[in-house]
Amino acid sequence: YDYAVAQDTSKLLESLKVQYDAALANAEAILAKEDATTEEVWNAIDQLFEAVWSLDFTQGDKTLLGTLIETAEGMDADKYVADNWQQLVDALAEAKAVYEDGDAMDEDIQPVEQALLDAILAQRYKADKSILEEIINQANGIDTALYTAESVQAFTAALKAANAVLEDASLSVDEQEAVDAVTVELKTAMDNLV
Repeated sequence: YDYAVAQDTSKLLESLKVQYDAALANAEAILAKEDATTEEVWNAIDQLFEAVWSLDFTQGDKTLLGTLIETAEGMDADKYVADNWQQLVDALAEAKAVYEDGDAMDEDIQPVEQALLDAILAQRYKADKSILEEIINQANGIDTALYTAESVQAFTAALKAANAVLEDASLSVDEQEAVDAVTVELKTAMDNLV
């Protein structure tokens, strides 16, 4: 009993901590009971041995997992391409469940840490389309009836291409050159209206 009381149980799995505390409480009660039977004493001893044996089952280190969860929660879906966002949402939900599990050991924590890290790294910032959007707004204000059919045809094609790029939510910063190119094409088509 004295040995069991002296042990550090702060890292013990939560479910085992409950059993450990119950074994200590029972042993204390049996020690205080002057007319305890031999069977009660041996039962208390058996419970204490099981409790002490359980000290090897400790909670895993959740420090990195907590940091990854905090990072993922701070990410704004509006800034990232939608293609991989669900991967992050799913990995974050699983990570939170393991983080809150008082019985999670290292072997439970490490796979969800890795999955969440992979999901964070899979995210790509959206391409910056602010200038393209501004040029499209200007283009939409043009009265094409004032210009020649040939120049309007080139302008209309450039505007259609620009709108397609603007609506494409899958374009990341890796495709910024394509966004910039269609912006230049539309601006050129506007300038070339005759």
